[in-house]
Amino acid sequence: MEPIFPFIVIPRHMNSEQLRKERPYLWKAAMMQTLCLDASRQVPLGNELLNDIVTASFLQPKKSFDLLQSLEILVAWFHVKLQSFQITNLLYLMRSMCVSLGFSESQEAMKNQEHDSTSLEQKRAFTGVYYLVTMIFTTNKKPDAFMNTSYLDSCCRVIEEKMEYPTDEFIAYLIRTQQLSQSISMTLAFRNTSLPLSMIIKSFEEQIGQLQASVPDRVKKHAAIKTQLHIAEILLYEAGIHDELSASLPTTERLELLWECLKATRSMLEARFEIPMVDRPRQTCLSSFDYTYAMLTSLRLSTLALPGWDLALVRRELDAGKFLDMQIQEVRWLLEKRSRGAWRADDDAGKNDGGGVYSRRAARDLGATLDPLETLYKRLLELRVPLQAELLAAVERESDGARAGGVGASAPAMAEVPPSDEQLVAADPGMPDFTQDPEGPFWQDMYRVNEWETNFSSLFGWGQDDQSGPVHAGPRLETPDNLVQQVPMALRL
Repeated sequence: MEPIFPFIVIPRHMNSEQLRKERPYLWKAAMMQTLCLDASRQVPLGNELLNDIVTASFLQPKKSFDLLQSLEILVAWFHVKLQSFQITNLLYLMRSMCVSLGFSESQEAMKNQEHDSTSLEQKRAFTGVYYLVTMIFTTNKKPDAFMNTSYLDSCCRVIEEKMEYPTDEFIAYLIRTQQLSQSISMTLAFRNTSLPLSMIIKSFEEQIGQLQASVPDRVKKHAAIKTQLHIAEILLYEAGIHDELSASLPTTERLELLWECLKATRSMLEARFEIPMVDRPRQTCLSSFDYTYAMLTSLRLSTLALPGWDLALVRRELDAGKFLDMQIQEVRWLLEKRSRGAWRADDDAGKNDGGGVYSRRAARDLGATLDPLETLYKRLLELRVPLQAELLAAVERESDGARAGGVGASAPAMAEVPPSDEQLVAADPGMPDFTQDPEGPFWQDMYRVNEWETNFSSLFGWGQDDQSGPVHAGPRLETPDNLVQQVPMALRL
């Protein structure tokens, strides 16, 4: 857990039994995370932990640093069943806990404070709260939800200087990338129109370049840092997608922004899948928000109607369908692992049908299994046909427009082959034109910007229409020792 989420570190002097007695919430959260590849145990334990946190926070309130740490792990690793409304409330609960626990944001208090192990642990937790808040709200364009960063800078500086644990080095760079993304998001959201957009772009390009150059090679391999640097680039260059924001730019400059946005999006998606999952996740579940944002951007780039923006070339350079299939395969792998081999997709179905039969069979088998990721798997499969159909239709609309304008452009090569299922679907007059209504039902299903919720099911999780409880909630764990025995020895604390 620590290399991926270095904000919570189990004290080295504590074994599992000590942790359970002295910090029961953190112990339960660590067990829940350790069981991430065992759905039958993780889901009921996560629900139990959520209930414990709510009880300790409101019904039987108590000040507890242990509680804050467990809540961070819960949000970072367990939105398999959490919904957007819950996550929003839990994020603000974290922030209020920081105030209740007396984490001082005074620079003077920071100078007079002894930076012992306890103080460093608190600073890690505070930076973790900031990290989770920005992971959720930066790409969802909610600048009003951001936290003050002055105290944060001091925390990062002290953590970096003391370097109590090797993973502390990651904290500074994870936070800096998120701070830069936050700055880009806020600047473009509240842009001073008297300042040329090109000047803003150039300034942030230099800042991104400086940050990338400052990251040591050993840290650059960290999957989250790598993808988040590309997210910062996407946030900057996506200005070219929006007509209002880029209205003052010459067409050539706007095309340059779009091309840089395409390269950043492709790099982010490639980095996400660069290291295959063998036996442990490579990032926290919340990284799914960044994936959803990158996929949304790729779809907008692949369907944008703009003179000079060659959609056929864009599709060759940025294959959104390929990255969707990669995520489907990853979720499928997770389902098989989390069920310990009990769950199986039909290998013979859907290999060449664009997801039609495959989707129906996956939906049919949904009731026979227990993992909430089943819902996600089904939704991703169902998305394949309209996604591929719309990408094809966008290229055909561009070709039709060129011919109508007398340009004489030839149709894309793919139009010369016999029609596929996707082409037939695209020809269906009932198929919605996604590009003509960016706030329409397709985009709202993909990424409900006004409510900040992603309905890729957040790629590891919840869906707005998924109100059901876990199939196997199970009884409370009255004998925690039994749980320890169920965790593989290599994964125990």
